[in-house]
Amino acid sequence: MLDELGLAVAVVTFEADYFARAYVEDTGLDWPLLVDSKRELYGSYYMKRGKFWDIWGGATLAAYFKLLRRGHKLQESSGDAAQLGGDVLMDAEGKVLLHHVSKGPAGRLPVDEILQTLRMAQTTESAPSRL
Repeated sequence: MLDELGLAVAVVTFEADYFARAYVEDTGLDWPLLVDSKRELYGSYYMKRGKFWDIWGGATLAAYFKLLRRGHKLQESSGDAAQLGGDVLMDAEGKVLLHHVSKGPAGRLPVDEILQTLRMAQTTESAPSRL
């Protein structure tokens, strides 16, 4: 499906090389994993460290409770649990089509919303321009 949309995915982490490799092995990640140990890319996209209630607020606790109900085991974080993440969608020329900074661990965009943004951008690009 991603190939059909012309979409390539990369995952960015600030974790040390050892933890990044363990993450790839544990999750079976097929996409490139980029290590941004100095968090320069995070900073460029305004992904700062969250405050206590950003990280441990109601939305996060609800998300963890839902995972526990589904039988998942919570794992202790090996890194900075306060580092906020997000989603950035760019076209082939590097134009940012979507920029979302999470307000906490449970604040990621649904994949459907990201794909909808991509489809809308592709439709706009393929539509004939009007004078």
